[in-house]
Amino acid sequence: MLIAALIIGAAAVALIAIGYAWFRRGAVGEQTLARHLDVVPVSLARLRARLTRRFGSAVAEAPLTFAVDALNVTVSAVERGYLAVISWPLGPPGRLGELRIRPRRANAVTVGHRASPRTVRMIERPPNPLGDAAFDAALCLDCGMSVALPLLTPEVMRLALAADELTVADGVVRCVVGATAVDPAEAVNAIGAAVELALELARAAASPAEVLLAVGARTHRGAAARLRLLQELEDRYPGGDVLRDTLLAAQSDPAPIVRLEACQALGEDGRAGLWTLVLEDVAPESLRVAALLALTRGGQELDAAPAALARLIQPRTTPTLAAMTLRFMARRPAGPRDVTLACRALSSESEEVLLAAVALLEARADPAAARPLLDAAEDPAVPSRVRKHAKRVGDDLSRPAAALGVLRAVTAGHEGRA
Repeated sequence: MLIAALIIGAAAVALIAIGYAWFRRGAVGEQTLARHLDVVPVSLARLRARLTRRFGSAVAEAPLTFAVDALNVTVSAVERGYLAVISWPLGPPGRLGELRIRPRRANAVTVGHRASPRTVRMIERPPNPLGDAAFDAALCLDCGMSVALPLLTPEVMRLALAADELTVADGVVRCVVGATAVDPAEAVNAIGAAVELALELARAAASPAEVLLAVGARTHRGAAARLRLLQELEDRYPGGDVLRDTLLAAQSDPAPIVRLEACQALGEDGRAGLWTLVLEDVAPESLRVAALLALTRGGQELDAAPAALARLIQPRTTPTLAAMTLRFMARRPAGPRDVTLACRALSSESEEVLLAAVALLEARADPAAARPLLDAAEDPAVPSRVRKHAKRVGDDLSRPAAALGVLRAVTAGHEGRA
């Protein structure tokens, strides 16, 4: 009897434990369901009064439809928010039919890493990056850039980022908004932002693309976007007054890469701006080199004063620019400080700069450079190829014939002036 009682007691305890676990499981399930219900949008009936105050009287009951300026706004509930569909007259044919904007999708994949798996988030690259970091990180463009660039004004992009999902096609904006909003005011604000976006797109569609590109090239917040817009303006509207005015204004752009583009496009009128960029110490060396190449393109001479050359030949901070400057100096007639600047460049750690300096000193054939060249040839830290070249040129300049040649050249110069 005692054994039977123990068995019955154990069974009762087990049943109670199972029942309690089942009860807790149901409670957790109810809490999960409650949390799920918390993010379901409020009913359209609760939105109607607020939408009416925002947009005026509704012209249709279900789904809610309002007329705003030249727009037709329709709002309906979806599983995770509200779908706002805003349409307007298309305007010029083809201006909007090809434009689609969609959110970037993030796909999580699991990969093996030793004994334990880890999750890696793979983000797809936007197919047509505009250059605006915030826009490109959030949205993708399914269209040609020639269609998108005139329409994606800074104001349009700011409003586009506020939507959870966005599609623009055939003069219709479809936005999923208020995906987590349970307060009618928040939902109405999100829908209002979608309407503002549609109004901005309608204005852009009705404005000349040339003007929109010019405004974006001057005012966009992203330097890469300003550059793209300026290049698009150059390609689509070459030779126009709008382009020239925009290029002149872009010479004062805070971004060196935009200034470089504008100054090169201006030709002779942009040479002063190119020189400013070449001598700008805070600009990236690659852009300064590109500006120097533009100044000497087509066989033009390096028309820089000695003080400017001294700023360019900074072999420890800008070795590529220094080497290029030395090579351009070797192609032009001798200047008063060429030998001094080239001898200073012999202290560089860059083989490219050292070779250019030796070549310039060889071209100038000044015996005063013999000692610095021979010192470089004896320096074990100098690359062997440079040491060999410096030794040969230094020995040549040390010979009496080299000094005599320099003296004859100086004498001939004085006789010619006399």
